[in-house]
This record gives sequence, structure tokens and C-alpha cells, in this order.
Amino acid sequence: MQKLKRRSSRSNIREESSKKIKQNLSDESKRRLLQTVNLHKLDFGLEKICSVTLSKLNVYCCLVCGKYFQGHNEKSPAFLHSINNNHNLFFNLYTSDFIKLPDAILIEGDHEPLLESIKAAFFPKYSHEEIVAFPKKCKDLNKRLYVNGFVRVTNSSSLDHLNVILLLLSHVTPLRDWLLLSDVSAESTFVQGLSNIVRKIWSPYLFKNHVSADEFADFLTVQNLINKLRNDPADLLIWMLNFMAFDSKALKRILHESCQGKINFNTRKTSQILPFWKLSLDLPVNSILKEGQNANNLHHVDLHDLLRKFTSKGNSNSKNYSLEKLPHFLVLHYNRFDFKSEYPVKNRNQILVQYPSVLKLKEVEYVLQANVVHYVKRNPNISKRQLAQDDVSNWKIQLCNELTKKWIEIDANQTTNKDAELLFLNETYLQVWKRTNP
Repeated sequence: MQKLKRRSSRSNIREESSKKIKQNLSDESKRRLLQTVNLHKLDFGLEKICSVTLSKLNVYCCLVCGKYFQGHNEKSPAFLHSINNNHNLFFNLYTSDFIKLPDAILIEGDHEPLLESIKAAFFPKYSHEEIVAFPKKCKDLNKRLYVNGFVRVTNSSSLDHLNVILLLLSHVTPLRDWLLLSDVSAESTFVQGLSNIVRKIWSPYLFKNHVSADEFADFLTVQNLINKLRNDPADLLIWMLNFMAFDSKALKRILHESCQGKINFNTRKTSQILPFWKLSLDLPVNSILKEGQNANNLHHVDLHDLLRKFTSKGNSNSKNYSLEKLPHFLVLHYNRFDFKSEYPVKNRNQILVQYPSVLKLKEVEYVLQANVVHYVKRNPNISKRQLAQDDVSNWKIQLCNELTKKWIEIDANQTTNKDAELLFLNETYLQVWKRTNP
């Protein structure tokens, strides 16, 4: 695994920006300039790429129309856009500078509420005092209510398994706090991108009540980091945990302390202690829905029965597992798919799992914090040819608001409140349990 290069161009961009003419506008000129800004057009989740040249160097966002353009010098796309469209105020997506074009005048954003709100939307900054009060009710530009930390995450690549894993990771408190509070400018592009997404998920200052993960998704695919992975949230979660631990010393320490457990693997001849990020649980066979059936017809299995693989002693002639060290955040993975099957989604195990409000393992108590759910959406007008193909997996996540103790279900299209007692009536695939006692 090759470490990603740190960004080295930021200082060069800052130096280039410093060459702009620093000239004060009159109050009236500045007022008229700010009146042209259209916050509703701005989307800082897009990849930082010029809409004309497709270059990623020195890209600006036009604050009038929201489009991205390269450069500020004469004949650059941003310069020509300012002349041809009379759009004059731009925001540098690397230095966070504001500039008036075509005359290249730097505009000071400090103490100007409108410009400060743009900076906060682009890269939210937090204090420890702020985040201890999260989550809280917020409003976007259209006065729509949302709860920060519980917002929809979208991407145009239809990678909804990435959306749910980003939300899941943003609720691992030690990881979240480090990503919100730390200066990540010296970290890799991957860590900077992850920090940016998590900052926006928890932002009380969103222009829209959802977060776009397009830039981060594009980075992962262009760098060929996740292209060989299945569209499976369990695979993606383990990859991201391993990559973070490899890519950042600070994240390695945090993840090992909070998310990694140890298991004792024994056979008749050998015994070894192995680290783990998740415990995979095998489901009983016999749960494929037949025609005319629904979730109410499915069998149930108790979580404690599934965990006996790790909590009961095997006989001396077989291999067995025992929990050596339990992490603060315990991830459970329910094996529903046989990926060797011709139709792994259609033939998946759909049995329901019942779990307690408090899970007790080796005198350690856990409460459920996140629940990743699998579901299939079928087109009612599906053709016979499509019917012969495998179904397509879709993913959503259910998260607990620790302040209100209410559950919120989130997918790319909506957020809805859920009854805690009915969570088990879904195809649970991944869970995060949070330790409640020392």
C-alpha cells in the first residue's frame, strides 16, 4: 500500500495569490459587489476542476453562478468569464481568498458576515466547546430544519455504500473529534478530504440540508483506491480503517485505541492472538423470501446466539475463538451474501436479527449507535430480461441521537425518524456498538 503524497502546491498557490493587487474598494462598491453573490448556487462538494479547461490548478468558484474556473490572470477562464458575464466576485478553492475580477483586487473577508459564511460552508472550523454541544437543530438557506451530524450524504456516482460509511465513521467520536479539531494541512490528500466531509456532515452552517461527497468519491476512483472493491459497505469500512491507520500516525493511534479489538484463535495444535476491526457473524440458512412473502414471514435469530461463535468454548478437536480485548466501538458484520453465487443479492440471507437494547460481552456493556441496512428497490415495470438479472443492493443507515435518544434513518434521498423497537425489522448488515462502561 503506497502512501498518498501530501499537498505541496498550496504554498505555491498562496504565493501566486499574494501577487494580486491589494486595493481597498469603497464601501459602496463593495456593497454592490456583495449584492451579486448567490449562495443558493454554491456547491463546494464538487471536484475542484475548471469547467472550461478541466484543470485542477488554481481553481476559483464564481460566487454569482457557482461555476468553477481556472486562474485570474488575463485570458484565463475566470478572467474571461468575469468580462463576458459581468460576474466579478470569485473565491479561490485552495487559499480561501476572495478576488474581484477582471481587475484582480483582493477582497478582505474578515468581519464581513456574507464572506465569512462562505468560508464556513467551504471548510467549517470548530472549537472543543462547540462540538461537546453537538448535535443541534439547524436551518439551511431555505429555512429547512436539519440536525447536524444526521444529514443526507450524496454522490453522483451512486456509491450509496460510501455515503453510509462516511456517516458511520463520522459518529465514531474520537475519530470525529480529531477530524473536526485538528490542522490536517500536513496530512495526505485522503485525510484532508475525509476531514472536509466530516466537517460538513457536522456543520451547523450548511447552505443546503445535505452534503455532497462527489469530490471525495472522485478522488477515490481516480486514484484507483476502491475500484477493485465490491460495492459492499463492510469491505469499504475495513479498507478505510486500514488505509487511515497506514496513512496517518495520529489516526493509527486513535483507531487502534478505540476501534481495534483482539481475538484468541485456537486450534488443537496452535493458539494465536489476532487483531480485528469487526466481528463477522454467520446467519442461519433458510431465509430467502418466496413469492407472496414479506418481512413478517421471515424467521428471527437472536444476536446472542450468533455471538456464541466467540463466547462459547469449542471442543479440543475444533478451532474456536475467544475475545481477548474488546474495543470501545465494536463493529458487527452479518454475513448475508454468498458472492460465489450467480445471484448473490437475490439469494442473500434475509433472516432478521433481534438484538437487545444493551449488549453485554465479558462484563463489558454496549449500546447500539449505528445500524447499516440493506434493501432492494425494484422497478414495477421491470422487463423479463432485467428480471433474469441479479437485484441491485441499496444501503441506508440508522443513527442514534445520543442527546434525544431518538433514531434517524438516512439514505441519499431523505431522513426519517425511526422507532427503536422496530429497527430489527430490516436487513441489518453492519452495526456499531458503543461501550458504556470503562
